[in-house]
Amino acid sequence: MNIAQNLQFLRKRDKITQEALADKLDVSRQAVSKWETGEAYPETDKLLAICDLFDVSLDKLMREDMSIEPQDSTPTEAVKKTAATEYFKHVDKLSRAVSIGVALIIIGAAICVALAGASLTLAKSYADLTVAMSGTAAAIFAVPAIFLFIYNGINHDRFKRAHPIVERAGDDDNVSEFAKRFTLAVALLVSAILLDATIFITLTVLLQSGIIPAADKASAQCMIVSGFLAALAFIVGGLTYYGIQHGKYNVDGYNDKVRAMLNPTKFEKLCGAICGAIMTVSLSLFFIFEFAFENLDNSWIAILVGGLLCGIAVTILKAIDGNKK
Repeated sequence: MNIAQNLQFLRKRDKITQEALADKLDVSRQAVSKWETGEAYPETDKLLAICDLFDVSLDKLMREDMSIEPQDSTPTEAVKKTAATEYFKHVDKLSRAVSIGVALIIIGAAICVALAGASLTLAKSYADLTVAMSGTAAAIFAVPAIFLFIYNGINHDRFKRAHPIVERAGDDDNVSEFAKRFTLAVALLVSAILLDATIFITLTVLLQSGIIPAADKASAQCMIVSGFLAALAFIVGGLTYYGIQHGKYNVDGYNDKVRAMLNPTKFEKLCGAICGAIMTVSLSLFFIFEFAFENLDNSWIAILVGGLLCGIAVTILKAIDGNKK
């Protein structure tokens, strides 16, 4: 049987990595490697899945040497559609996760402000407890948000390495439909931001002028800020979602970014190395000031300076690189 040779040939023809093929077939990369070396053979359901993926017959896959036949170098439409579907599903999941994470952080800030405001009207013992609860509330919302960012960031990097090229597969109708939804959604969300800001300013003015009565203006102001942030959380979350969704249909841009990530130029490697060194020194100084000298008020300046130095270094390097060209 020629399964091993044919599978390797088809995978390379359609520019699919072993890891990407393993993901499509829901097996390990090692399993694909063993199939291609002849150490093992795919089960019946996997054979049928391979036939569907590469648009070949089972008889041809098992009996013929496909490498000696004249082949079209471009991926089949079936492969294109499969890759595009996986890409869209991945970006849909990423956009939901990131937008939820952004909204959670802002909601946590809103609850923190609300509890801090409530503490201003309570007795000292209860006030201290409420302030502590405000910090805890912010952390409760921040932790899952950070988890979503890290998990999906790593997963996105893994996806890009497994799918360095995504082919277009007749998605013009989807692009047209999304463009209409995107325009309407962005218009509504930007309008919502303006409305939220208007309500916030109006309530603040009415409170400070005494038109809205309040036993403690500072506490009431915190509640207004909390409401503003709570509404803003859903709006910014929506903008984040549609922003990522908008990039989903820029397949050429995705391919260019992944190509640049996998094949960085010498200039990009140099910039990364210099910025990495600067930030390592900055973080080291931060921890030294924070714990060794207990300079809690000013230790954050080390990280800020590190970020500024990175920006300056990259700007200078770009200017030098541009002059060379």
